Amino acid sequence: MTTRVIDAFTQFFDASGNPLAAGKMKFLENGSSSVEKDTYQNAELTIANTNPVILDGEGRIGNVFGEGAYRAILLDANDVQIQLFDDVNLVPSGAQFNPWSPANEYFLNDFVSASGAYYRCIVSSVTGVDPTTGTSDWVEVPFTGIWRSSITYAAGDSAYGSNGILYTSRVSANLNNEPSASPAEWASDNVSELAGNIIMTASATAPTGYLLCDGSAISRTDFADLFARIGTAYGVGDGSTTFNIPDTRGEFLRGNDNGRGIDTGRVLGSSQSDAIRNIVGETYYSSGGTGLVLSSASQSGAFTKGTVSTGSQFSGTAGSSVALKFDASLSVPTASENRPRNVSFNFAIRY
Repeated sequence: MTTRVIDAFTQFFDASGNPLAAGKMKFLENGSSSVEKDTYQNAELTIANTNPVILDGEGRIGNVFGEGAYRAILLDANDVQIQLFDDVNLVPSGAQFNPWSPANEYFLNDFVSASGAYYRCIVSSVTGVDPTTGTSDWVEVPFTGIWRSSITYAAGDSAYGSNGILYTSRVSANLNNEPSASPAEWASDNVSELAGNIIMTASATAPTGYLLCDGSAISRTDFADLFARIGTAYGVGDGSTTFNIPDTRGEFLRGNDNGRGIDTGRVLGSSQSDAIRNIVGETYYSSGGTGLVLSSASQSGAFTKGTVSTGSQFSGTAGSSVALKFDASLSVPTASENRPRNVSFNFAIRY
């Protein structure tokens, strides 16, 4: 806290009552006999005084600003000690937030209380300006505390939860509901804007404020912000008190078409079975001397053998047949599903 260490216009005198012309005021750390402590000519503490500060011809001292407590030693012009004081400029506990008084002079970064709020002085010096109306000299400072079980919070009150996140009370008479564990009573900062956002996480559990996307049915009341965002697009729950969150387990996510025409006929939240584009091909036969002969140069795509008449020849002896097979695993990796190369993560939705 920046204050005047010595009151303005203070005049000092010698033992005979004469003004202490050219006297000196030396400033030390409070209680120290040798460690000097700086004072300043301005409240911004940018222009240092000499130490000691020299009194004028009438024994008056100039501007002396500083922070914290000092030991002040008054000397005459010949450095003879006249007085010594400790605890000069000592600020009593709680004085920073005392009620504002029109009679007091306040300096930059001083704090006062007025009309149930706290204000910080934003000018070098001010007297008589009411903080609640003097916006050029004062700025209101909001203070938000850590949640306490003994405090009853009104709707709109703010408090920090045990996880360090700022929460706002959703309800009145909010008592004994720890914010990070009580989504029905508390909303985290900007949660209404973030509800419904999905993140990927390498963790097996969801971060604070998120739920794993496992299709669970959850309360429409306890998770009101999320319900307001997604409704029953991913399941109606029990139809009245719950709703379902998305189930992304084992799924690939796809951007909603939104009229682009690539994935037509879809609605937000709908699922889709696996599929591949149709594979087509052809194979050709030519007539030989004893029947039909497969031309080794005339196959393409996913070819199959057509029906061969009884007694015809198909790349073999008369009256026999040969199966023409198609096996993709001879060329590419195969599995019981269609999939790209991938890595598994959890998806979590903000509530």
